[in-house]
Amino acid sequence: MALRTGKEYIDSLDDDRQVWLDGKQVNVLKHEQLRPCVDAFAQIYDLQHDPKHQDLLVTKSPTTGDPVSLAYLEPRSGDDLRKKRTMIEFLARRSGGTLGRLTDYKAPLLLGLYDIRDDVANVNPEWRDNIINYVESYREKDLCGTHGFADPPHDRSVDTNFPFLKVVNETSKGITLRGAKAVATLAPFANDFIGLTIPRPGLKPEEVLMFAVPLNSRNLKIVCRASHTHVKNSEDHPLAAHYDEMDAWMIFDDVFVPRDRIFFRDRADLLPGMFERVVPVGINHIVIRMAIKAEVLLGTGVAIAEYMGSTKTPAVQAALFDMTAYLETLRAFLTAAEAQATTTPTGMMLGNRQQLVLGRIYGVDNLPKILQRLREICGSSLLLAPGEQDRNNPEIGQLIKTFLMGQDPRTTDRYKMMKLAWDYIADSFGGRQLLFEQYNAQTSPFNKGLVTAHYNFDSVVEVAKKIARVASTRAEATP
Repeated sequence: MALRTGKEYIDSLDDDRQVWLDGKQVNVLKHEQLRPCVDAFAQIYDLQHDPKHQDLLVTKSPTTGDPVSLAYLEPRSGDDLRKKRTMIEFLARRSGGTLGRLTDYKAPLLLGLYDIRDDVANVNPEWRDNIINYVESYREKDLCGTHGFADPPHDRSVDTNFPFLKVVNETSKGITLRGAKAVATLAPFANDFIGLTIPRPGLKPEEVLMFAVPLNSRNLKIVCRASHTHVKNSEDHPLAAHYDEMDAWMIFDDVFVPRDRIFFRDRADLLPGMFERVVPVGINHIVIRMAIKAEVLLGTGVAIAEYMGSTKTPAVQAALFDMTAYLETLRAFLTAAEAQATTTPTGMMLGNRQQLVLGRIYGVDNLPKILQRLREICGSSLLLAPGEQDRNNPEIGQLIKTFLMGQDPRTTDRYKMMKLAWDYIADSFGGRQLLFEQYNAQTSPFNKGLVTAHYNFDSVVEVAKKIARVASTRAEATP
């Protein structure tokens, strides 16, 4: 089986999974706030079968030769990296960069897992076989996945015996897990959950895990945050009506994990090296998507300024400049990452991690300013742009057209652009978007620490010392 259709994807979610929303157990296929995102992902699956997009979205399986998603292409050249970037850009544009966990996002994580197969074999050869078989099965079945690394937040000075996710029982057939993981974005709409433990001080062997389970596993509960999907007036929410990908807690109330779905465990001493090989593969996807979001934000700002006749206003020009520089700087980081690509021990080519982490930090730190620039371009008109139902109402519609819209035939289009801007910068959907960008793939301060810890400062220090006529003592200290 390869390249599922949208219908096959939808049918796969009818599997008795336990999804909870607003304190009630719900069916993702029937719930009015969840079904729109199901349909959005189904459309992505159908795109793979469209002859117009197959060169962009499809490749051959390395094991069967059957068509599979291009997301699983293991890059071996710069051309491969660019090909995958083009695919991600195409898919991200459909949602204006708001789907942080597209159906293809799990592929980088799986490729990262596949890349450490020989390393885990040194601990347990069975895990190597499990990784190979799982990645190949996942790819050939064209599954949709979610993941969770984070643990429940708590005051560690008070609760020193917190119930982290851990193994509570083991048999020859597998292990039983108890605890919770977050933030499982996309969980209600996925087929499998992939769990990894983030390295932390004091890890116990039973808490060190890399594994996968089906979302309909017995005793696995998916507890969702409040939905931001707009069911009513969906025409006035071009993003929020369709693309609330949902975030959830994964609660393991004694969930069984089959032995063949265990990829690594117990060895806290080896976990940091393994984790750092698996997770960063996805950073490239994140920065590409952020650049697409920047592209749409800029396009929205320009269009609204043109409709408002304010493109020559100095304040608006300054705002558009900031938004343009933001977009082009993200693109520059991606270009640099591809130009300075690195190769893993297995030969997989990755965008330069330093450039990608720098790009992500830049994108996250400057996004609030860019959103504010769009607010400034919109002005107070953002608050009172009449919706479609108002404009079409038989009693007040004509009054709106007469007294609010005037003689400008473009006013309806301006209102539609304002509604798009609203979803990004004023709606609860947009608030969640900003929060997601700031905290997925670690925080900006954490990533800044990574950069300074690994950056080679030698050459810049030597230049400065040479100008100051200071003798080189670089070996004495490192930042």
